Amino acid sequence: MALQQVVAAALSLIAVLLIVALGKAVWPHRREQAIAILLGFLVALGTSALYDLSAHGARTLAALAPDPTLSFWAERVHRLWPVSDAALVLASAFWLCFFLFYPEPYPWLRRARWVPSALYAPPIVIAVWTLLHPLFHSSSDTHLMAIARASEYACTIGGGGYALAGLGFLWQRASRAEERAIQGALRAVASVASLVLGLVVGVSLVPQWLGSAPPLKDSPVLGSLGLLAIPLALGYAMVRYRWLGTELRTGPTLAYALLVVGAAGFYLLLVELFVRLGGTAIRPDHPAVIALFALVVTLALHPLRLWLQEQIDRVFERRRYDDRQVLRMFTEHISGIEELPALSRVILEGIVSLWPASTAALVLRDDERSAYTTREAWGLPPSSLEVRFPLDSAVARAVLSRREPFSGKELEQEPLPPAELEALRALPRELLVPLGSGEERIGWLQLGEMRFGSYSRRDREWLALVADRAGAALEHALQDERIRHETAVLEMLNRVGQAASTMEVADLLEWIWRETSRLLGGDNLRIALQDERTGEWRWAFVIENGVRHREKEGTRWSGTSGLAAEVVRSREPIVAQDYREECQRRGIPLWEEEPDRPDTAWLGVPLVTEARLLGVLTLSASRQSTLYRPEHLRLLSTIASQAAIAIEKARARAREAERLAELEILNEIAQTVGTSIHLDEVLRLIHQAVLRVLNAPNFYVALYDPARQEFSFAFYVENGRVLEPPAERWPLGEG
Repeated sequence: MALQQVVAAALSLIAVLLIVALGKAVWPHRREQAIAILLGFLVALGTSALYDLSAHGARTLAALAPDPTLSFWAERVHRLWPVSDAALVLASAFWLCFFLFYPEPYPWLRRARWVPSALYAPPIVIAVWTLLHPLFHSSSDTHLMAIARASEYACTIGGGGYALAGLGFLWQRASRAEERAIQGALRAVASVASLVLGLVVGVSLVPQWLGSAPPLKDSPVLGSLGLLAIPLALGYAMVRYRWLGTELRTGPTLAYALLVVGAAGFYLLLVELFVRLGGTAIRPDHPAVIALFALVVTLALHPLRLWLQEQIDRVFERRRYDDRQVLRMFTEHISGIEELPALSRVILEGIVSLWPASTAALVLRDDERSAYTTREAWGLPPSSLEVRFPLDSAVARAVLSRREPFSGKELEQEPLPPAELEALRALPRELLVPLGSGEERIGWLQLGEMRFGSYSRRDREWLALVADRAGAALEHALQDERIRHETAVLEMLNRVGQAASTMEVADLLEWIWRETSRLLGGDNLRIALQDERTGEWRWAFVIENGVRHREKEGTRWSGTSGLAAEVVRSREPIVAQDYREECQRRGIPLWEEEPDRPDTAWLGVPLVTEARLLGVLTLSASRQSTLYRPEHLRLLSTIASQAAIAIEKARARAREAERLAELEILNEIAQTVGTSIHLDEVLRLIHQAVLRVLNAPNFYVALYDPARQEFSFAFYVENGRVLEPPAERWPLGEG
């Protein structure tokens, strides 16, 4: 029996400590009606658990040390049992009323506000009557003793009835709860409460009703287990589901409880050891026992407590117990990452590991697209990366005007444009967390429902701190990305200038495509050049869907339709977010070779040098998520300006090479004429010289006879074959 008393005292101690931890967790929300009722339930239940702890502790000490004084105090504590019963009756009333008001009050309570007061009245009467119970038992009046026994039955039936009614409301709330976290928490509590009620009925009441002695009537462990079960269920709901928006710290509670139980067990073991070594009975308060016990506890208590708390935190806490340590480790983890894609991925993975959301998305400012775009996603389809919000959108203004995390469902209640509402619903919106430090906001996090529980107030506070650190790192990475982009543009322009003096036109156009696609994106590029001699327009370079089409290069272009023709006519660059819509707005017919051109973003710039038009360069993107802005147009215009200079230089080099070739040919012809005396040989050499600079499959040389005033062919080439000249002659003025 002494061992059972020790176990019962240990269970009661754990129950008391756990109830204190529960009360501390819900105390900040005490102004809410349901939470105030729950606090009343915890106070009543804690009173009963405290009585059990005192009673079992006193009996344990009396059993270990047969001292009249200890036995006297144990009996005194035992006489306070009506306090425990009265507290349990009041706890059953609070239990029932809590589930009338949580998670929302029943609608009929608004019309019948007197119901809660009426429900509290019978338990209060029973509790008062129970507290006066010892007076009736001490009286010899048989009527008063009958009333006392009746109060015992009223206490049992009333408390049990209220507990059973509360359990019914609890199961109803659990089955109808809309949020998964609340549903899971209520089901966990309801399951444990049903088990406790079933044990009480099956082990205690049923045998009494059948007229037999309860099998565990004298077991102190059973009652302590019943008192511990409900706080354990409430604690489990708070830890796993973040129930009631609280964050229960189980580590210190269980660690101290286990330490006290372990210390008590060690003390009893120490007493038994002294008895066995000494061979005689030793009182538990012997100085040697107390001194050795104090020495061991002093040396081992602190490291043992830290070790126990760490082990408990690993089991019950999803993240480390010390939030400051989490924040420090998170900051150190992201501080060494400079690349924006890698940093975005690490930040999102880190937040999801600390707050296990089912889905998550990181939305950041994208200056190139003039929008807030999804940079990283967790648990979402690839299409979520195409979601964007314009910089001046209502969603962006609403999110970035907040300083604390908030539910995205609040935004859905505001009048949003259909496109923005659709984009908002394409991403998780259980919690939106603004990113940035100070007044600068660079984006936000969108988190879905947690895999267990819900976001508590403490979660939101720490998410705001983590978001500030993450926002500072992301802002630095964005600045580095812009600097790298600008540096790449300058390097590219420098390379264009260097290439202008060495590359031929064909190689230069290929190189321009590679640089342009790298800096501006886009998968369609066309360059049309105007022939210097004929004035005709021809496609000099054609890229469609990222593939070069050489068969289309060299073909004529009318230059009369499409936005490219408008660029040629006005010699001004054009940017369009929708090619077809822009053509309709300007009243320009679509390009005849692409009547079914998809609605794409489009850029077009002229190739101009010193007011001389050389050609036109167009860039477009098939992906509808691409957005070209004036910054892109200025960059492409700069590239086109450098490209035009390079093309002009390449053409000048070609003209110079052609002129030198012509002079060389003329020099060769002059030398040939001066050294050869045979006409046939001279004409053949002239023909070969001409073929070096001209594509001339047909070549004729006719000589004039002044005496006869007639022409006759001296050299005749058709389709590249030298033929015998025809014998016919032609008078002057014919042909």
